[in-house]
Amino acid sequence: MTYKAVGETGPDRTEKRKLRERAGRTEKMKFCPDCKRVWEIARSTNHNSKGKLIYYHNFPTIGKPHELCPECKIKLDKTLSF
Repeated sequence: MTYKAVGETGPDRTEKRKLRERAGRTEKMKFCPDCKRVWEIARSTNHNSKGKLIYYHNFPTIGKPHELCPECKIKLDKTLSF
């Protein structure tokens, strides 16, 4: 539990840090208009790894940039190549 000084309002330092971290995570997320899912590429700490594609079902899409996910891009490329 954290205590605030007399007269202090608003979130304390740990709450502000958590809000910044949460905002930083959601900035990388995008909305795919084709499959209607929110997705991101989560980078790992291993420098040899490319990252992991993560999909979020039933996730709020307000304010997310619209971009085709890698799976839908592959499907689109296959349909256009014929």
